[in-house]
Amino acid sequence: MQRLSGVKILAFLLTVGILVLMYIWNSYVVDRKASEIITLEKQIEALKIENIILEAKYDKLVSANYIIPFAKQKLGLVFPKGNQKEITVDKGEF
Repeated sequence: MQRLSGVKILAFLLTVGILVLMYIWNSYVVDRKASEIITLEKQIEALKIENIILEAKYDKLVSANYIIPFAKQKLGLVFPKGNQKEITVDKGEF
């Protein structure tokens, strides 16, 4: 049996040490990225909920049930009573 020299043992321990450090670093990076992914997924869910709320608000704002009362109260819109007559505008010279 040959005796292992001190250089070979040192090289082996150095190689094992580097591999252990690479494994630990890799685990750290993977955990950090997984945490970042979870945070971004939560942000996506929050944005989806906000999008649904904004779409509902938009649908409300463009509905006739909102526009007509708003136009009557804020803008003074008056609907004609009785028979509606057609209004023609002469596009002559001004």
